[in-house]
Amino acid sequence: MPPSAPTRSLRLSFLWALFGNVITAAAQWAFVILLARLAGVDDVGRYALALGITSPLLNFTNLQLRAVQATQTGSDFHLGHFVALRLITSVLFLVALAFFFLGAPLPQQTAWVLLAVAFSRLPEAASDLIYGHLQHQERMDRIAQSQIVRAVSTLAALTYGMASGGSPLSAILLSGLAGWASVLFFDLPVAVSVCGPSALRPVFASPVLRSLAWLALPLGFTQILNSTLANLPRYLLEHWHGDRAVGLFSAQAYAIVAANVLVVALGQTLIPRAARAFESDLPRYFQLASRLLLLGALLAAGGLAFATLFGPATLTRIYGPAYGANPTAIQLLMVAGGLSYLSAAMGCCLTAARQFLPQMRILAIANAVTLTAGLLLVPAAAIEGAAIAHALGYAAQCAASIYYLRSAIAAQRRQHAAPVTLQSSLPTACLES
Repeated sequence: MPPSAPTRSLRLSFLWALFGNVITAAAQWAFVILLARLAGVDDVGRYALALGITSPLLNFTNLQLRAVQATQTGSDFHLGHFVALRLITSVLFLVALAFFFLGAPLPQQTAWVLLAVAFSRLPEAASDLIYGHLQHQERMDRIAQSQIVRAVSTLAALTYGMASGGSPLSAILLSGLAGWASVLFFDLPVAVSVCGPSALRPVFASPVLRSLAWLALPLGFTQILNSTLANLPRYLLEHWHGDRAVGLFSAQAYAIVAANVLVVALGQTLIPRAARAFESDLPRYFQLASRLLLLGALLAAGGLAFATLFGPATLTRIYGPAYGANPTAIQLLMVAGGLSYLSAAMGCCLTAARQFLPQMRILAIANAVTLTAGLLLVPAAAIEGAAIAHALGYAAQCAASIYYLRSAIAAQRRQHAAPVTLQSSLPTACLES
């Protein structure tokens, strides 16, 4: 991997990243809508529970190698090292899933859905590795094209499976096959054209792989904690109130993803450039970080206003009457969503600064707060209690992120001989105050 990446149009890269993430989020949302409309609330609950089980395992074993690739400013690791490590961790994912089945017996229908979801998620591990290299090169156009191909093909496969009279299980399996096809017939040819065929060959150099795994391990824990943070309320709802409550909560909460794609898209675009700026140009780093934080704040305010004015009617029209019947829960979920946007923006700033270990600590705190609040609130308050627990967890994540981001900036400033002058802005004040 080269020590520096070519600088491309930031606006064009953001538009490509936004387009790809919007299509992906829309397809994932449509996935849930199709299950809600053509199957039932229980099927949505099983699907959400399967995602809640597989996501932490897959996210941990993926070790968030894409972030390591995208923020690399030297040439310590090559693409072949990342490929080798991803192959090893994918095998570990399958082993961990097998142990889960042995240790936590599930109802037969839920178990089969869990296997189908695991099969459909594995192609993401291969694509994610390719995306990391492309992101480092600021080729957001190629990433977006791949995302669109995957989103359209998997959604079309699910639609065909459901419309042709198949079960939700067979439709999910069909969408998984479409995901594998997108990797083989789109992602791999793109990777070969950009990197060359030799770059994709795994390089099993033990000392280098150990070093890479050790560097990325905190991000693996960060991923599992991040996934657990998002799914803890679902686990608690399923325990005390069953699949129906999980289905209602998940469909309502999924609306948050619609706005979060903006933060994700801008973060993906800025991270490689911000990582280089953090090393040698702190004022530029602050400028890039300010854009992310300001976007998160605007989305939080706009999302809460929309949920208050139009939330119940919108969810009723999209999903059905049962999903818009609790305006208070919808508003509380949007508060949680706004805090999650700010947390995501700060997470991107920390990743660009290569603060991998602090992110693990931050999410451990957020999970502890969410779990404590959920145990106290969910048994009696059900969906509303889960929404409040969600919001409190993300609030804790924001507070801890500010603390660690300030510490990282202070440490980096001490390494610079010249003092850094910051332009006055609300997001910059959040970083410094």
